[in-house]
Amino acid sequence: MVKKKSSKKKGNTFCDTHACRPLQPLVVREELVQNLVASAQMAPSCFSQESWRFEFVYGERSLELVRDALEENLVWASTASMFVAVLASKRKGCVPEEASWHFFDVGIATGFMIMRGTDLGIVLEPLTGFDRNKVHAALKLDKDTTVVTLLAVGRYLADPVDELRHRIRELRDEREDLPV
Repeated sequence: MVKKKSSKKKGNTFCDTHACRPLQPLVVREELVQNLVASAQMAPSCFSQESWRFEFVYGERSLELVRDALEENLVWASTASMFVAVLASKRKGCVPEEASWHFFDVGIATGFMIMRGTDLGIVLEPLTGFDRNKVHAALKLDKDTTVVTLLAVGRYLADPVDELRHRIRELRDEREDLPV
C-alpha cells in the first residue's frame, strides 16, 4: 500500500483533506464513532440547537441496507466500512420563513467531522447520487427528518490517478509565490 504523503506544513488538516477513491476497509469501533460525534458537537449552531443528527451505519447487515441505496456511479463506495447518514431536522434549530439555517449548521458540523477523520487518518467522503428515500426507509426516519448526504468511511487507499493528482498538488505547493 502506498501511504498518503502529508502536506508540506505538518498538521495542516485543511491541506491533507481531499477526495479519494477507492477506500480501504477499517475496523469500526465505538471509540471512533464517539470521537467523530464529539468533533461535530464542537461546531457552532443557531441558538446552540444542534439541528443535526448523524446515524452511524456499520455491521454487514446495516451496511447492505444503505448500499442498496447507492446508484451505479457510487459502486466504489460499496467498499466503505461505515456510512454516516447526515440528517437535518426542521423541528430543531433556526428555521425562519426566509431561510433554512439548520442546513448551514449541519454543513459546519459535517465539515468538523470530516476534518477530524483526516486527523485520525481516515476518509469521510461525502456522497451524492444515492436514493434518499431508500436511506430514509432503511433508517426508519420520521417525516420531519431530511437526509442531507451520506459519508462513506474508510482508510485512504491510493490509486495511480489519485497519486498523480497529489504529486501535482505537491509540485504546485513547492513553487515560489510571485510578489504582488
